[in-house]
Amino acid sequence: MSCVTHLNFEVKNMSSTYLKVTFFEAGGEFEVCDEWKYRVVSFAVSEIYHKGVKSARKLAEGSKTVYKLGLDLEGVGVDFMPGDTIGVLPRNDESLVEKIFIRLGVEAQADQPCELGVSPNSGKKNAVVPKHLPVRSTLRTIFLNHVDLHTPPKKLFLKSLLGFATGSDASRLTSLSSPQSPDYSDFIASNPSLLNVLETFPSLTPPISLLLEHLPPLQPRPYSICSSPLSHTLEITFDVTGLCTKFMEKQISSKNQIAFYFRKPGLFRLPNLANPVIMIATGTGIAPFRGFLQHWKLANEFGDVWLFYGCRFRDRDFLFKDEINELMCEGIVNRLNVAFSRESDSKKYIQSEIDKRGADFVDWVNRGARIYVCGDFRTVVKDVRTCVAKNLVKYGGLDEEKAEDFVKGDRFIVDTWN
Repeated sequence: MSCVTHLNFEVKNMSSTYLKVTFFEAGGEFEVCDEWKYRVVSFAVSEIYHKGVKSARKLAEGSKTVYKLGLDLEGVGVDFMPGDTIGVLPRNDESLVEKIFIRLGVEAQADQPCELGVSPNSGKKNAVVPKHLPVRSTLRTIFLNHVDLHTPPKKLFLKSLLGFATGSDASRLTSLSSPQSPDYSDFIASNPSLLNVLETFPSLTPPISLLLEHLPPLQPRPYSICSSPLSHTLEITFDVTGLCTKFMEKQISSKNQIAFYFRKPGLFRLPNLANPVIMIATGTGIAPFRGFLQHWKLANEFGDVWLFYGCRFRDRDFLFKDEINELMCEGIVNRLNVAFSRESDSKKYIQSEIDKRGADFVDWVNRGARIYVCGDFRTVVKDVRTCVAKNLVKYGGLDEEKAEDFVKGDRFIVDTWN
């Protein structure tokens, strides 16, 4: 629809940008895009679902708050299995977006309809509007749902800001964006967000169009499903640490919907109990294994199952403790070893629990066990891989090269995050 009134909106130094932002009178006829068509949905095998929170339970609180969240499954026509993941589409914090608008002096235009296009005078060859930006929307919608406001800026972005800063700010930006900058690594080590950058350089007044050219897309966050489809529930587990988890925590109290989709399955799926299964997890890495165990119980399936779990405190963050102990009594789990890393009298890590039982561990491997590991790649997965390889050398008679081949092979399956 075109019966709208154009507003004059001067943007400083627009010639250095290739995007053009045209604002229209609020209240006029303006057909906005379906914004969900512009959301990034990596590895999607389903449509985007918008579902309310059906259940929520706090599993741990203190230095880390952990939730088990159940999403409404009505109308979801996807056959998922334990070990599968969903991608949750987060939303930026409204107060953060408002602070950015105020800092840029565009709060008055935040809710006005706008159209994104390519400036005919940009001089940029083959310029197009980035695929993650809806071409007809509002600044507020774009900044809330489509751009990443937290990823530290790349040098190219800092360089693009030079024409919009003065004095010492311009000098500092010149230094930071130079190819051999000695300060860039220290600058991004503090994980500066867009607002941090704007506050660090008070004279900086970049146009909205420039920011939209450089801000990366807001990415979905993957979460392992921690329930069995036989339970007729879709549950995930998360600790409240970042943008998406804080967003989901807010949805619990506000009772608003969460947008998510099902991701393409990988190798980390419900194993066949014809062979032994060894599961190794720390913290919320227990999530997919809880789904495995629940499924085996509901399907009345039994086999050789050994669970190693690491957490900080016995009574604070041993997730699904009662369930796991019950599954031990029922014979779903045959062996359970837990390491508590912050207990003052017995600080232990999961690798030491494996080392103590190295001979038995290798015996299970020799009987065809598949090893599943879920945890932080930088610490847990790396250390567990080294530990398993060491025990295969010590008790399995393998040389170091063959042990390394095993922990890189298809019987050592990893689900990890950074």
